[in-house]
Amino acid sequence: MITYLASHGSGLVGLFLFQAGGKIYYHAPFQKEGELTKTCELTGLEKVPIKFVSSLIGLFHAGNSKGIVQAVDPKCEWATYLDTKFTGIGNLILCNDKGAVISPLLKKQKKALEKILGVPCKTGTIAGLQTVGTLGLANNHGVVVHPEATDKEMELIKTTLGVEKIGPATIAKSGFIGASTIVSDTALILSPEALTPEMAQIAEILEIE
Repeated sequence: MITYLASHGSGLVGLFLFQAGGKIYYHAPFQKEGELTKTCELTGLEKVPIKFVSSLIGLFHAGNSKGIVQAVDPKCEWATYLDTKFTGIGNLILCNDKGAVISPLLKKQKKALEKILGVPCKTGTIAGLQTVGTLGLANNHGVVVHPEATDKEMELIKTTLGVEKIGPATIAKSGFIGASTIVSDTALILSPEALTPEMAQIAEILEIE
């Protein structure tokens, strides 16, 4: 299922919402929650409201069906706390249920992240940048990356995440794909600003119909 959704008036849906294990986590109350409810019904994803210090749930969380990590609240009950000064975890981790590529900024936390996420982790970059979480988008079928990602970077990501398909794409002509998209193995939620050719390219790589 492919659909479109804005978050708090912004196309940066990937920064405001976070998907893991077939659930969409969001900071309540959510502006135009009726639209979010409809999106979840269409995609078959479960809507999970949480209370957090920020509405940018996707920015501060990363994870898969095996575990969720954040670096803001040590007392959080639904996501495991990681002791690091780099709190924008969603920017720094690209993962699925098979593996995770983490920013070099988190290399000292590699073992801790492997335990939390339940998958092997390797450090890497996309387009020479350390914000792999916002420059890539992954499910268990494939990975979409910034157009300037190198062949070496893509090979590392493909191997680590155990996928058959990997390729470049943009959203609204921007390579910050993860910031404007939510994906599961069966659903793709895009910024309303996404162009039709971009949607088609991303859906083909991630095997979303």
